[in-house]
Amino acid sequence: MNQYYFSEWLTSNNASSLLIHLYTIPLSTEENRYSLGGQISYELSKRNNYQTIVFFEQYLASFSEINSWDKYEYIKYEARPICLDKAYERKLLERLVKKELEQRSRLTHVMDRGAFRLKRTKPINTEELLIYPAIQINVEVGENGEIFVGFDYIHRFEYRDNLLKLLNLNESFILKGTSVVDVNNPKTHEYEFLEIAPYKAGDESPYLKESVINYYGRKGEPKKLVGVDAASMIVHVKNKAGAIFPYLPHLLKLSCSFDSLPTHLSKIASKAIKMKPSEKMQELFKETHEILQKLPMLNFPKENVRAVNLGYEVKNANAPLLRFGNECTTSKLNEGLRKGGIYKGKEAHVSFFVDPLLQKNENMRANVGDFIKLLTQESSKMGVNLIVSGKPRELRGQLEQNFLSSADLGYKLKSIAKYFNGTVVVIASEQTINHAYKIVKREFGGKQDIVTQFVSFSNALLDRSKSLYTIYNILLGIYVKSGLQPWVLGENLNSDCFIGLDVSHEDGKHASGIIQIIGKDGTMIKQKSLSTNEAGERISMGTIEEILYDTIHSYKERYGETPMHITFHRDGFCREDLVFIAEKLSRMGIAFDYVEVLKNVNRRMATYDNGKWITEQSMYYKKDKMGYLCSTSPKEFVGMARVVKVVQKTNQLDFDQIMSDVYKLSYMHIHSMLKTRLPITTHYADLSSTFHNRGLLHPSTRHEEALPFV
Repeated sequence: MNQYYFSEWLTSNNASSLLIHLYTIPLSTEENRYSLGGQISYELSKRNNYQTIVFFEQYLASFSEINSWDKYEYIKYEARPICLDKAYERKLLERLVKKELEQRSRLTHVMDRGAFRLKRTKPINTEELLIYPAIQINVEVGENGEIFVGFDYIHRFEYRDNLLKLLNLNESFILKGTSVVDVNNPKTHEYEFLEIAPYKAGDESPYLKESVINYYGRKGEPKKLVGVDAASMIVHVKNKAGAIFPYLPHLLKLSCSFDSLPTHLSKIASKAIKMKPSEKMQELFKETHEILQKLPMLNFPKENVRAVNLGYEVKNANAPLLRFGNECTTSKLNEGLRKGGIYKGKEAHVSFFVDPLLQKNENMRANVGDFIKLLTQESSKMGVNLIVSGKPRELRGQLEQNFLSSADLGYKLKSIAKYFNGTVVVIASEQTINHAYKIVKREFGGKQDIVTQFVSFSNALLDRSKSLYTIYNILLGIYVKSGLQPWVLGENLNSDCFIGLDVSHEDGKHASGIIQIIGKDGTMIKQKSLSTNEAGERISMGTIEEILYDTIHSYKERYGETPMHITFHRDGFCREDLVFIAEKLSRMGIAFDYVEVLKNVNRRMATYDNGKWITEQSMYYKKDKMGYLCSTSPKEFVGMARVVKVVQKTNQLDFDQIMSDVYKLSYMHIHSMLKTRLPITTHYADLSSTFHNRGLLHPSTRHEEALPFV
């Protein structure tokens, strides 16, 4: 018999019976509420033998009474369970449980950016990286007082070389604003690099009012001074609150996450961290159980990780059929493209920009020519004629061999853009593609509104029997950047129109991205990256209004009628004014649903069947208007599937209909042969807003019926 498990643990305790000590403290202004609250709780914790104390807004909480207050004061004190109907008190308890768990785990674990790293576990070693297994934990308190702990088995990444070694190699390599971490600190503090200080370790620091050597000596931390003398380098870094600190650079390393790794390292890391579901789930439950046993005030029954005991209903969504050209309908991409060709579009205008390095000898030049012929032939089989521009031939012999690897590539590209028409297929050598990719995207895409498709060329591409999958992916990229529609859904969705929304955050900038999926078959008729910058997470009412009008107009242009129902898919939490949206749409007679699609949710789903852990694609756990979906099922050697959380904030459609649409739209990533776990709505909105923030997408692009950001 199958047993359905979830990486979420329900305590047998209820928050309504858990005594905590609550304090209301005076805060002078709204602006300093968050920084001052954190400072006060930290100082009080130190004064009270590192007692666990947390804050939220103007409130402090602890499991014990706070006895020593020194210069601080409170205006109200209560010893009682939290009020379940007050969101801020639930938030306080969530923080308190997590913080208490961290405090009680100090002897056995290293806290690494919120995750619990076992001290006894050795890192996975690669040539440039140290990779640490860890358990990520979060706490949720429901309005009914139920206390849940979510957990996941993750990996933390750390570069081998410290900042001192990198600066000694090349001082200009570390730019102002680069993110660095103090990996020697128990909490792995993150900072922003500012500069190399104009003084040395033995000189007085204006920030410390003493030398760095004296500072660590006075604090009793001689280990940090090993190898340090009076002439040692000092750097300045800044924390999130804006405070500047002098640091010995050998104590710092570049921030490292899987998403930030360069291509060659991400491949190594990906291979190193893969775990089969059976391995991951066994380790995950064992390690998490050991951590949670450190909380004497809470009880975690072993059976309270089963989906049914957590209050979930186990269901399955139906996979869609896909419709291709020539009325071919199938569930298999290979079969559909091979038998039917693409759904809509007969030609694509392209220009080939071949890396001069690949033209240095006649044999290599001939191989590139054969590849272009192969690409054209395979496209013809799918019903699309690649109309190749002859203008790039005018550049032949004019560009030096190292053109794509040159330091001033961005400047050189400005003068050659006029030689390209349509979608530009950049055929780059393996040596130059990493250097050229962002520079070309920024100049051609971000500044000149030229759409590009990169190809990393090797002679292996000429072997059709082995490279057909790659060739199909290249062609799909060309098609969607040329405004073609490779396939649509063979079955109707439950909503007439879908709007994907995201706010991208990078270097302090926020930008909305939007992709509109119009029609019940998932056809994309328009994408738009809005050039407005948002103040934080919330998308402004003005931006929402523009999105609504643009969507409805585009829909009417395509179908000649107004949609009856619109579904918003929000990448992340809903902070928008739903009453405002309801008022705008109700005047037009349009119903709507607003749905959160959360991709990083700290959860794993698995079925225990015949002594083995497995993941099942299309399965979801449902509770009221919220659920977790397993939308992929990778092979064991690839790793374990990650789940998506779906939350319905409105009441128009049934939640099962909402989940069905999310699942079917995860089959609509028309730029790739690879099915992904996210629906096209939020995934493309995320890519769109990220490209916009990085300057890789023209703010007023004319390619609104194409996908220039894939």
